Amino acid sequence: MQGMQQQNPLDQLKDIHLPDPISIWPLGLGWWVVIVLVIGVVLLTIWWVKKNQWKRLAKRQLLSYEPMANVDYYYQMNRSLKQIAVQRFGSKCAQLSGQRWLEFLDSQFKEPLFTSEVPEFGEAPDNPNAKPDPNSVQRIALLWLKKLR
Repeated sequence: MQGMQQQNPLDQLKDIHLPDPISIWPLGLGWWVVIVLVIGVVLLTIWWVKKNQWKRLAKRQLLSYEPMANVDYYYQMNRSLKQIAVQRFGSKCAQLSGQRWLEFLDSQFKEPLFTSEVPEFGEAPDNPNAKPDPNSVQRIALLWLKKLR
């Protein structure tokens, strides 16, 4: 056995081959679900913000008037409410005034807000003797706007 050299069995082993590195692409199903959900939430948020932007602007306008018992304050509040109503319900409410105007505002809800709490507000822009509580007018106008859809 001299002619035969003894071979080391380890010499017959081949080098270790590592598997290919894990690729980020193609994405797994879980990542696609996360991406779709994130895009959906972003789009819904943008839609909601744009949908309610007019309401935030209208609220800011109603709050910009200093509540005072004078004709100018009632005129400004009345004008702002008319602008909101015309924008939301069309021109059918543009020529309303007095009691009919307050009834129209109240018709949007189950409970009468204007006719029961500040009935003088309908005449206040034209009648200096009609002086509803300006804080109540502002509170009811903001409540009306909040309940508006």
